[in-house]
Amino acid sequence: MARLIRFVVVALAVLNLGPALSQDWPTRPVTMVAPFAAGGPADTVARILAPGLSELLGQQVIIENMGGSGGMTGAARVAKAAPDGYQFVLGNVGTHAANQTFYKTPLYNAATDFAPVMLIAQTPLVLLARKDLPADNLREFIAYAKTNQTSMQFGSGGAGSASHLACVLLNTAVGINVTHVPYRGAAPAMQDLIAGRIDYQCPDTPIAIAQIQSKMVKAIAILTRNRSPSLPAQATAHEQGLACDGCRQAPCCHSRDHQHPRCGNADAGDRGRSRHPRAQLARLSTKIRRDRDRKMGWAHQSQRSLDGLGNG
Repeated sequence: MARLIRFVVVALAVLNLGPALSQDWPTRPVTMVAPFAAGGPADTVARILAPGLSELLGQQVIIENMGGSGGMTGAARVAKAAPDGYQFVLGNVGTHAANQTFYKTPLYNAATDFAPVMLIAQTPLVLLARKDLPADNLREFIAYAKTNQTSMQFGSGGAGSASHLACVLLNTAVGINVTHVPYRGAAPAMQDLIAGRIDYQCPDTPIAIAQIQSKMVKAIAILTRNRSPSLPAQATAHEQGLACDGCRQAPCCHSRDHQHPRCGNADAGDRGRSRHPRAQLARLSTKIRRDRDRKMGWAHQSQRSLDGLGNG
């Protein structure tokens, strides 16, 4: 479910395709909706993806940011658009899993309004604290939080977003109850973390690396079992002693061969409207996957904090 439990995808590029899709599609620019604020991880992945995808499709891919409701607002726009193949959404575990249960009346049905096309990428989550928080590792962070939890706040990219679920699972695992402050995306939350208006958050690494390297925030732990190639010096929660039993007790247990749901990772993939014929979805998936590594910006993914490619 979660990033801490598995980014069943985070970053799920969802393509709204209809029966009218022809062999010469696309014949005009297509729009990829990043359903969070500009500068966040979804936006980062979308902008890495867009140039190569534009070249591959022979038409410009336009990125449009539309935040709100943990990504559900942007995803709903695509779900309700004409099924003509010209609307994408780059979503995540929040847009296509958590929001379906967090909201009494979701704006769409993720199971019936979308169909998977391909898995794109995977990024880990990281626990970040304001730079002046008196803790330099997970043990110190937990000790501080247990003493000061009533006055602390954590931020996220919105209720039901991966960063929200990650911190909730972390809080539950270590036994703290901290006030949640939802934002319209991870980028605004990061701005307030830098300014010291919130105490911590659990974002994807794409938005975190530059801030960590510039010492504007403090990295506490990678929320996966294995270290991230993007932040190789940063210890994981697992290394720092946060026990995990099949992801049921803590958001720290991720390994690529682990049999339990993966924790603290974000998978990126494509989805299309469920009304779209399977044969056409298969053609689209094959077309995109064919030269993905060469044309879609993944050659230096580790430098961009994208730790792994999906299998399609």
